[in-house]
Amino acid sequence: MEVDMDPRKTSGSTVKRIFLTIKGRLFTKRFLIFSTVGISGLVVNLFFAWLFHDLLGIKGILSSSLAIELSIVNNFTLNYLWTWQDRRRGNIFKRAIKYHLGVGAGAMINIFFVIILYRFLGLPYLPVHLTGILFGAAFNFLISDLWVFGDAKIPLNRWDLAFLIFLLAVTSAQIFFASRVELFFDEAYYWTWAKHLALGYLDHPPFIAWMIYPFSNLPKEELFLRIPSIIFSFFSTILVYLFVYDYSRDKEFAFIGVLIFRSFLLVNIIGFIVVPDAPFMFFWILSFYLLQKALKGKKIAWYLFGLSFGFALLSKYLALFIPIIGIILLLSTDKYRIWFRRKEPYLAGILALLVFSPVLYWNLMHQLISFKFQLLHGVEGGGRPVTNLMNFMSAPFLILSPPAAIKTLIGFSLALKRNHRFLLIAIGLPLTVLMLLSLKSNPSVHWLLCGFLLFPLMAKELWQRRRIITAILILLSFFTTGTAFMASINNRLYSYLEALSGEYTYCIQFKGWKDLAKEVERINNNNLPILCCDYHIASELSFYLGRRSLIGVYYPQERVSQFSFWVDLSSLRGNVLYVTTEKKGFPIAMERNLMPLAKERIIIDDVSTVFWVYHCRIISPLEEEMVIQWR
Repeated sequence: MEVDMDPRKTSGSTVKRIFLTIKGRLFTKRFLIFSTVGISGLVVNLFFAWLFHDLLGIKGILSSSLAIELSIVNNFTLNYLWTWQDRRRGNIFKRAIKYHLGVGAGAMINIFFVIILYRFLGLPYLPVHLTGILFGAAFNFLISDLWVFGDAKIPLNRWDLAFLIFLLAVTSAQIFFASRVELFFDEAYYWTWAKHLALGYLDHPPFIAWMIYPFSNLPKEELFLRIPSIIFSFFSTILVYLFVYDYSRDKEFAFIGVLIFRSFLLVNIIGFIVVPDAPFMFFWILSFYLLQKALKGKKIAWYLFGLSFGFALLSKYLALFIPIIGIILLLSTDKYRIWFRRKEPYLAGILALLVFSPVLYWNLMHQLISFKFQLLHGVEGGGRPVTNLMNFMSAPFLILSPPAAIKTLIGFSLALKRNHRFLLIAIGLPLTVLMLLSLKSNPSVHWLLCGFLLFPLMAKELWQRRRIITAILILLSFFTTGTAFMASINNRLYSYLEALSGEYTYCIQFKGWKDLAKEVERINNNNLPILCCDYHIASELSFYLGRRSLIGVYYPQERVSQFSFWVDLSSLRGNVLYVTTEKKGFPIAMERNLMPLAKERIIIDDVSTVFWVYHCRIISPLEEEMVIQWR
């Protein structure tokens, strides 16, 4: 059956023809056979799930995965031999891969219906699930009839197909891990930002809160909160593929570039925890992708570059490197200097300022507090210069993994030999500036990631000149990343994030916060206000307890946080609960304001961490200067 797609016909008649085509394909004998095959796949799935889990004792996730895969193989085989027996021409392995992709897309449609109709609209679960199954089945049949076993052509070569399979695999892994581990304390902290929407915040620009906000009212499940980061990671990977292809004009090198990009340990962690680095990573890569397009003469790319740069600034202030790199690049050759006499770069800058204007306005209304905080955070970290420099030199081995760090050193040496001006400037400038800052302070090591995000553009040089060593290092990098991710399931990834943030934390795993919240809720039967020794604990309790109790931060010399602006401690009266750690305890300096009446010890067994909960009475107004240094 042919579909007439003549653009001269009216849109209404086109829609009608498409509808009739779909109707003509669904209500056929072939669809009934396809449905019968689907039922057989369900039987196969249930049988092998029972066999693997109940009889062989294989753990739930692995047994379910094996059962699902066997049911997919069963369905593909029967569809190949029976449903579409008249279309057996073509490579069966390519058809099998296409079939897996179609099944994955159908599953996403099912999940979409559950999220929209059940989670958002509150409709009964079973009818919603049945609706999702029906639409998913209809989609699977159409994609199989048109593409897997049909003549419809999607212009994919083998590297496109390899990329799509890889992207689906890593995204599935991110979803899996995002649903398995409790929130890192910064994630919970940013969730509290989304509950207090503003044009700016102390610690970072506001984009992180804005992107969380649509998901902040969903049920308190870690996966829902992390959806924005998974989405940005997904599109960052696609963008790297497009960027490397545009840079090298070869899809093999584009795929190798994606492998290099996703072999960076921190890139994968950013992909499943909700932090400002996720949107920043996307807009950083997008900005330089558009800048390259603009320098080739595409005027519209300048305006898109300005918008992308503005959103990068809304994500992290490190985006200020983008225009500096751009200006140096324009100055580097006569061919580019002509742009200083054109209007497009200046209009791009105006667009970026317009996008960033909410943060400028907020800072003007708050004595430039966020700018000052970040500036001092970057240049007044203290420490000995030699020690700081050594930490800086070792940072790539931490944020990329040792094999990936070695790979970047090889690539950078090739860039020097081949005089890749763009890469040398885009990679070298941020790293050089941050290295110089390390002589003055000890900047957070994850800041260095911006200097490596464009490194996949070296894929062509690495693959042509150091193919074997590059392949080995990529494999070792993925092994290291996989080991770290499995460690997160065993509650050990938290210490890695602690090292990245440079801050001391108490639960050194992605576990324990739910248990702490349950114990605090049990103790707080009178719904008293809760004060915490730092914003880490306050953020986690805010997320896992909900908004049932007023939660604030109170501790001598504790660093300032957004809690200082949300909770007026001086107005509190009567009794409160005070949650602290065994290390921090209850300082004597606080007893002139808080009188301890009783205390309870909480031991989080899984992580061997001890907390103390004090029942206190406020005997004099709490001193704001203990927690607020900026206002």
